[in-house]
Amino acid sequence: MNFKRKFIGKDDISIIPDAFLNHATNTLAEIFSGSEIVKYMNEHAVKYDREIPFSEHPFLGSMVKKSTALSRNLSVFSDSEKYFILTNLFDKILDTS
Repeated sequence: MNFKRKFIGKDDISIIPDAFLNHATNTLAEIFSGSEIVKYMNEHAVKYDREIPFSEHPFLGSMVKKSTALSRNLSVFSDSEKYFILTNLFDKILDTS
């Protein structure tokens, strides 16, 4: 995979387009297991003091796709926090390749 990163400061992020978020969450859901997604999202929920809707795996109470759980978990964060979280998750991919 070839990921190019444009360095943007967190203060430069005001709105992350839905199309970008959908693409990012779908891509990450193909790469990470549900347990890994929960683990990483719980780490960020603690860091930013947020309650996320899917903090356990298997996703309790419903048959939820990994991409949907990731998207709904991200929805409780600000756009600058989402950017940091997504960047962190994609960095994990680069670190293992």
